[in-house]
Amino acid sequence: MSAGKEHSTTPVIAADLCERRVLFGVDLKTLRETQNLSTQEVAEKTRINIEYIEAMEKGDLERLPGRVFGRGFVAALLNNYSTEKGDYIDRYDALW
Repeated sequence: MSAGKEHSTTPVIAADLCERRVLFGVDLKTLRETQNLSTQEVAEKTRINIEYIEAMEKGDLERLPGRVFGRGFVAALLNNYSTEKGDYIDRYDALW
């Protein structure tokens, strides 16, 4: 494969990752909204900074303090929403 073709696939891969992160965030937001909870209420219950909750719900995982912290945040959110963690944790891990 030529260098030009390798370079041209990189944006597609990055776009796919970005899209999957956004979809993950939408799913987290939907879980919260289904339970009629505000981000402020979730932040108070989980003690996760509201900015991190909002970043996760937008799929902006780069704003989190790190991959491991983010994984813990996802687990805490899912506990708060009484949702099984397995699929979401696996999806989160695949976004890095």
